[in-house]
Parts: sequence; structure tokens; C-alpha cells
Amino acid sequence: MAASFNYSAIPTLMAVAVGGVWYFRKKAVWLVLTMVVALALVNAPTIFFEVRHQFPLTKMVLYQPKLAQTETSIPLKIRDITQFGLEMPSSATRELATVALVLVLTASYYWLYTKKSTQQLRDFETVAVLLLVTLGITFLMPVSVLSHYIFGYLILVLLLIAFLPKRVAVTVILIMATVWLRPSQLARYLQPARRTVADMERCFQTVCQEITEPLYVSVQAGFHPFHAAQEHRFLLRKNGCQVPPIDEQPTAARLMAVVADDSTYDHGQTAYNELTQFGPSQQTKVFNCQENFQVYILER
Repeated sequence: MAASFNYSAIPTLMAVAVGGVWYFRKKAVWLVLTMVVALALVNAPTIFFEVRHQFPLTKMVLYQPKLAQTETSIPLKIRDITQFGLEMPSSATRELATVALVLVLTASYYWLYTKKSTQQLRDFETVAVLLLVTLGITFLMPVSVLSHYIFGYLILVLLLIAFLPKRVAVTVILIMATVWLRPSQLARYLQPARRTVADMERCFQTVCQEITEPLYVSVQAGFHPFHAAQEHRFLLRKNGCQVPPIDEQPTAARLMAVVADDSTYDHGQTAYNELTQFGPSQQTKVFNCQENFQVYILER
């Protein structure tokens, strides 16, 4: 289910699948079939959407230009996983904390082994193997690690901490809570939203009242590298605009709306795939909805 909601959970899912096959052995076929059926049920809305609309998401994955993966070496992946997981103020502090956590986990495993805490030791070993396999799969995959990729590793690390001796677990939890809940970190989470959905809808109502012919939509955002503008397409359609998909209907419109979302758009200078698909154009109008939210209308 986690992989269905976010594909970054795939390494953890693969580790669990491999562990399940090894653990259940003869019964592994039923485990795999159950997993396939569960994935099909959870993804049923997406599957029905794909069939109904001639597989737009599949075509986008297969044929649309991919983002370049630049940071795929193992040292860089280790750096990113620890950076996003620990969020320390400096790289030196983060490296020290990572080494300290590994030493605590190793020492605790040795303590459990010497005390012969059979069930607790077995649980610790199981989670540790899953974590190592997950990391191994991540290191082999030709993609860089982003901030939302850490949840699989984070859950496994927290499970490891849960199987530590009680006093050690409480100490580690208090230290990690101090790291994660420090004021500078909380301030980032408590920052107000850049704008509300109502603000965006008011802007798009104005656009759709004035632009009555079909138009493509793309976005230049200051907080993510994607340009497909799915959320903006949805809101523009909701407010009366005709928004054909440029990938499937490249000649259906002579206009494009470029949403500058907490970013800037410079006609003739800003470049990305959707603008290339649209072709040569001229800027005809700008809707200045907010200081950090504008809609530029381009015409072929």
C-alpha cells in the first residue's frame, strides 16, 4: 500500500518481499500472489483511469523526457539519506550523529546476543537485515535520493530502536526527539502556506473568464523541478477553462498558460520540455494574481 501511494517505498517493499520469500519458502507463492492482488486493489482507481483515458500516465513514464539523475553514487546517497533523516545543522555534526547511532545499534545487538534474549534478538536481526537489504537496493537503483524517499529507512530504524534495551531506547528516543523538534526545525514546518487554494481559484477564475479558447498549461515553480502542472490544470478546468493535454493533443490549442509559482518566468530565456513541445511563441498577457503567483499567456 505504501508503494502504491509513493513509489519511493519500492526498495523497502522489495526487501520485505525478498525476506518473505526466504522466510516462508514453500508458502512464498501465496505471499507473492497476495501482494499482487493487494497492489491491484489499492491501484484499481489508477488502473481504471489509465484504461479509460488511453494510458496517459504510462505514456508519460515511457516516452516523456526524464529528469537527469546526477547524484547516484553510493557516497552521495549515504549523505542524502543521513541529511534528510537527521536534519543536523552541519555535515560534521550529521556524520558524528550517524556514526554514534550505528555504534549504539551495534553495541545493543552485541548486548542482546550475550544476554541470549532470543525473541528480542530475532526481531532485531530481522529488522536489521531488512534495513540492510533496503539500503543495498537503494544503492543499486540508478536514481538519486530525494527528501521524501527516507520514510522506508526511517520506519526500519525506528523499529530497530524499539527492540533496543529499554533504557537505551528511551535515551536514543529523547536525543532524536531533541534533534527533530528543535525550534529552528519546527519553524520550517510551521511556516504559513505560500497561498491558499482559494487564492489560486480566484486567480484562475479571472483567467478563465478572459481566456475562452483552449490553452495548454505548464508551471515554473520555485520549490520543485516539475513542469506538468497537474494541480493547476485541475483548478483551471474546474473554473471553466479548456485544458487539453499537450502530450496527447499537440495541435489542440494555440495558447499556453505558464504559471509562475513562487518563481519567475522570462520569455525566451526560461526553457523546459513543455515549452519546447509548444514551440516558438510570443507573450501576449500577464495575470499578476499575487506577488509570487503570476500566469503568463503565450501564443503560437
